[in-house]
Amino acid sequence: RIRSAPGQSLDDPTLSPLRDSDFTGLPPTFIITAECDPLSCDGEAYRDRIVAAGGSAWWQEEPRLVHSFLRARNSVPRAGEAFARIVADIGRLGAAMER
Repeated sequence: RIRSAPGQSLDDPTLSPLRDSDFTGLPPTFIITAECDPLSCDGEAYRDRIVAAGGSAWWQEEPRLVHSFLRARNSVPRAGEAFARIVADIGRLGAAMER
């Protein structure tokens, strides 16, 4: 079940980004999904729409992990390793933007 703010439409792009019709003007975007998550393919689709609109986007799917895996980063080694990769990738993206 999708959780939204009181009165927020499920069609609101801030809740469901793929519902948006305009993907131009977005900042460089790094999208992380988990392989064992029904929403995983949404990450790839979101990346593709941003790139098709002329933006920069990267999609990374973490193998053999589930939705909300980052909550387990301190107790599940695979989740902790994924978190470290994500932090490093975002750091590289930030450094590239500073140039």
